[in-house]
Amino acid sequence: MTIRIPPAEGERREARNFRVLMGVVLVLLMAANFALAPAVHFTGSGQKLNVWLGAALLGAVLWYCRWRPLPRLVDSCELAIWAILYFQALSVAMQIAGRSPRPLVDAQLHAIDAALHFSTLAVVRAVLPWTAVHTGLTVAYLLVGPMVIAALVVPPVLGRVQASRRFVVGVVVGAAITVAVFALWPAAGPWTTEGYRGGPDQRAVTEYLALLKSSAPIDLSRGDAGIVAFPSFHVFLAMMAALALNGVRRVRAIAWTLSILIAVSTFTTGWHYLIDVLGGLALTAIAAAAAAMILPAQKPATEPEAMALNPAMVEAAQAEAASGSAS
Repeated sequence: MTIRIPPAEGERREARNFRVLMGVVLVLLMAANFALAPAVHFTGSGQKLNVWLGAALLGAVLWYCRWRPLPRLVDSCELAIWAILYFQALSVAMQIAGRSPRPLVDAQLHAIDAALHFSTLAVVRAVLPWTAVHTGLTVAYLLVGPMVIAALVVPPVLGRVQASRRFVVGVVVGAAITVAVFALWPAAGPWTTEGYRGGPDQRAVTEYLALLKSSAPIDLSRGDAGIVAFPSFHVFLAMMAALALNGVRRVRAIAWTLSILIAVSTFTTGWHYLIDVLGGLALTAIAAAAAAMILPAQKPATEPEAMALNPAMVEAAQAEAASGSAS
């Protein structure tokens, strides 16, 4: 006999499993950071005040939403808090990975692009005369943050909280893979190989990577984590956000359009090689598949499973079946 768990019961179980998973992984990640940071001569806590103030503010909003109660906003607030905590922990892990002795592989990435007959500098030069297009794509590059926020907030408000949970889990999986890749194949960006100077932010990345590869102690409180070229984490976040918003019909087209524009903007702003973007797309496919496996869709429960969750529900179902047979 198969008895379907009521949606509220299944949702509570899924939420509980999600919290346990995220909590355990976060504790392990922070323990690894605390153990490894001194070994690679990092100092400071790496805890930026605005990050923790943001988490505290969201905690207050979460309490208010529980008190009201506003269950769908509760989900959004919880996911945002998890995102802030993981952002802090993963940014430290990314910088620890940057301390690996492996040399920068910009020359190899540039060679792959050349083999594919692609040049980021050529794209920058082609777009630069078209002021409106260049400005629009530059703005698009900055919209990955709002897309991430939308992926955390919009689906839960519309009753699709699993999409946002998968987004968070997928980003954590993708970030973990990126940490490993960055430790093995670090790179700065195409401005180091294609003969253009780069903007102030790009030059700052080059300087910080040089510092990471030195033996000098580094204060983690500076929080410079945007140092990954391959794979493009910008593209990865945009595509993961679009996947999370894909089930919301009213924003689906906007989400995918923005994600594509963000991917294109990584070239027009001179930030990435073509292979970086292709790597970001591959990372999206891997992380999304992993998230779907870790958080599968809810399925009907068998009688023993349902009884363990709610014996009264089973008794009622059996009584109803017995009365139907008698009639």
